[in-house]
Amino acid sequence: MKRANNGRESLQAVAEVVTSESMNLNGFKNMQEVFESGGIAVDNVCKQIKSTMTDLGFENQDIAAQVALFKNGFQDLQGAINNNALDAVVNDFVKQGKEIGLTSEEIVTKAALMKNGFSDIQQAVASGKLTHWRTVWDYCLRINILKLTQAVMCLQSRTQKMLSRK
Repeated sequence: MKRANNGRESLQAVAEVVTSESMNLNGFKNMQEVFESGGIAVDNVCKQIKSTMTDLGFENQDIAAQVALFKNGFQDLQGAINNNALDAVVNDFVKQGKEIGLTSEEIVTKAALMKNGFSDIQQAVASGKLTHWRTVWDYCLRINILKLTQAVMCLQSRTQKMLSRK
């Protein structure tokens, strides 16, 4: 497990360097300068983060997570935890995941892990806190119920439109 932790920490360190370099490439010294410059600057840095992490072979889930962290002013998940900003980061992760093309299962799983302070499944298992898994699966269930409800509402709406045309 120690080896896995070291590997995870190394990947996170690379992701943080990518974020810093992406800011530098766009002419900014830090996040504050990027956010003070406005939406276009934030979007440009996010594009650079995505591009660089893709070139380095990061998985799309990790890319979406890093962009979500950046959009909320954090380099890592611990910063979001320390500032009680997990909900905002997770919401942005869901948006980024959809944009990148992650499957619903990938989005739900990673979002639930992040919501509980974990970067991946191995970290959650290594924590030994099985109560977190109940929370993860409860979250997944809620997301799936929400999707099912949305699908039913969509079908009802389409059916009503079809009936009103007749």
